[in-house]
Amino acid sequence: MSGPGFDFHAFSGSALSTQHIEWRFPVPFVPIRLGRWGRAPGEAKLAPFVHGVAVHSANSGLRLADGWYPSVGVGAIAFFDLLRIDVARGLRHGRWTLSIDVTRDLWPIL
Repeated sequence: MSGPGFDFHAFSGSALSTQHIEWRFPVPFVPIRLGRWGRAPGEAKLAPFVHGVAVHSANSGLRLADGWYPSVGVGAIAFFDLLRIDVARGLRHGRWTLSIDVTRDLWPIL
C-alpha cells in the first residue's frame, strides 16, 4: 500500500489501515476563458490534510516496521474540480511527494 509522503508501495503487512482527513476552502484563482463556452471560475479550493497509515505484522525485509506512519500536506483543486495537485511530507521515515490527479470522470478519454 502507498500513502502520501511515502514511497510507492512502501507498506506491506498482514493488516493495514489508513485514515485521511482534510478541510477544503475556496481561494481566489485566475479565471480562464473557454471561448464561446464561457470561462472557468476564478476560484479554486485549497485542501490541507493529515493522513495516517497503520501497519501490523510488517514483512521484515522491508524498511518500514509495525506502527503508525502519519503525513501532512496540502492539495489544490481547480478547473471545475477536474484537477488536483497534492504536496505531502511523511513525518516518520517519509519524504516530500508531489502528486497530480485528474478526476475519474475524465479517465475514459485519457
